[in-house]
Amino acid sequence: MRVLVAAFAEVPSLGFESEAATEVAKALEAWCDVELFTPMVDAGAHLEAFHGGRLHRIAVPAAEGAKGAAAAFRRGLERQLESAAWDAVHVFSPVEGRLLADRLPPGVPLVYQPQPIPSLLARLGAPDKEWLTRLAADEAVLVERASAIVLHEAADASALRYRRRLPPHVVLAEPVDLDAYHWEKLVPGSSPIVLVLDPGLDEPDLASLDEALGTIPGAVVWRLELGAAVLHADSSPAPASLTSWFAGGADRAVPLRLAARAALNSADVVVAAHPNAPEGVQVATSCRRWGILQAAACRRSLVVADCAGFPIPAGLVEHVFPYPARDRTAMAGLVRSVLFHPAKAIQVAERARRQVETRHAAADFRRRLRSIYAGLLGDEPGLPRPAPVRLERTP
Repeated sequence: MRVLVAAFAEVPSLGFESEAATEVAKALEAWCDVELFTPMVDAGAHLEAFHGGRLHRIAVPAAEGAKGAAAAFRRGLERQLESAAWDAVHVFSPVEGRLLADRLPPGVPLVYQPQPIPSLLARLGAPDKEWLTRLAADEAVLVERASAIVLHEAADASALRYRRRLPPHVVLAEPVDLDAYHWEKLVPGSSPIVLVLDPGLDEPDLASLDEALGTIPGAVVWRLELGAAVLHADSSPAPASLTSWFAGGADRAVPLRLAARAALNSADVVVAAHPNAPEGVQVATSCRRWGILQAAACRRSLVVADCAGFPIPAGLVEHVFPYPARDRTAMAGLVRSVLFHPAKAIQVAERARRQVETRHAAADFRRRLRSIYAGLLGDEPGLPRPAPVRLERTP
């Protein structure tokens, strides 16, 4: 059997759609021939983080913005559809998802795993309202055609722009590959490192954030720019591209892992800032949730902006240190308290890690996803039938 996984997201990248697409390929690779099709903005992106299936990437013109990238993605998808007869298709984004809904034969299952506006658009630039209106109409068709919908949280059902009756759906939390994390405890260095997850802050916000964190004695502030995958560190006068970390060409020692995870491992406190996204275009949601989950998996103390529209992942609300959105004074006070009370910080970080293990383990995600496909395609050959996953039907 052949399964096409289409994701309008760079793989690997700093967004949970990248993590989820990789886990879908891992889940199905021993059962089906899996082809993962994604855009590629950075031709030098390192692929050490990808395992499972075959990865096909189509170059997209970053200079032409969202429309040009979507057009290039559509042309590549058309070639994929013409290249083989597919037994199932798994799609992550309404970007050109209507093409799949229109072109697939009626008997081919289409699984839709809706994401926020893809984080890749943070690099390409926010699209205009006319383009977003067309995207919402395309998603309506995609939802209507879907054989099953995979939601990350139950509340995501109301977040769909197409709010009529949902086809059968199931809730699977975003996967986190816990095998990538082996750090047992916080190890303070000579100076505490505060890592800011920047989902797209403007200059005034950055200035006020730096001013607030500058009041903490001895703290070193790093900033991980999630959309552009760039690390800004005090020790370096220029930002370091994560691709150079991947290749081992950085001017400092970095563990041989994803560079973003290496940065998380180096931090004593992680601050998830309030996204500065245009109203209605939440391009930062995916990256911010990815950063929160990965920091929790690293047992890092999390100071998180509590803001409407950008919720803290379910299960972690009680295991982070929230502060009112844009209240920099409260944020700096929490960071200072965490640094000066490490015993409490470690306890809270450990509870957050256990929540990620319980709710977001990638192995459980893969098992439950296989059960969905077993219901759509038939039993997995040579394997016992997995525990059933009930698909919810809206009355």
